[in-house]
Amino acid sequence: MGKSCKVVVCGQASVGKTSILEQLLYGNHVVGSEMIETQEDIYVGSIETDRGVREQVRFYDTRGLRDGAELPRHCFSCTDGYVLVYSTDSRESFQRVELLKKEIDKSKDKKEVCMGGSPSGGSPGLALGGLAWLCFSLEFQELGEELEEDGSH
Repeated sequence: MGKSCKVVVCGQASVGKTSILEQLLYGNHVVGSEMIETQEDIYVGSIETDRGVREQVRFYDTRGLRDGAELPRHCFSCTDGYVLVYSTDSRESFQRVELLKKEIDKSKDKKEVCMGGSPSGGSPGLALGGLAWLCFSLEFQELGEELEEDGSH
């Protein structure tokens, strides 16, 4: 087994963070199932890299951020990457992850950040299948301009 990585999954409350992880790791998210508010959970997955080495990934599913709440400080220590999730139906949730990205950028170490939108009422697993695996190799892209250009938000 190779190294272990810590990935923090964060975003506004009720954008589908837990649903994405449940679908990605277990393939068992049921659209329309009862939502239970997350306090903080850790999911562990094992992936095979392109080098043929299995690596353990610990996904920290954080509590949804509400009304100016900040990401807890412990989420910035010893973190290898971030997955920032927003709702494609909420401009506010997108703006919230933009602020989170700036907060992450202020930390000392350069971290990989991946950002993706989850459709409300849809299947976040289908929309973001594999997103967490990409967070190690993708650089953050400014999606705000694209959203404004296509007029979807």
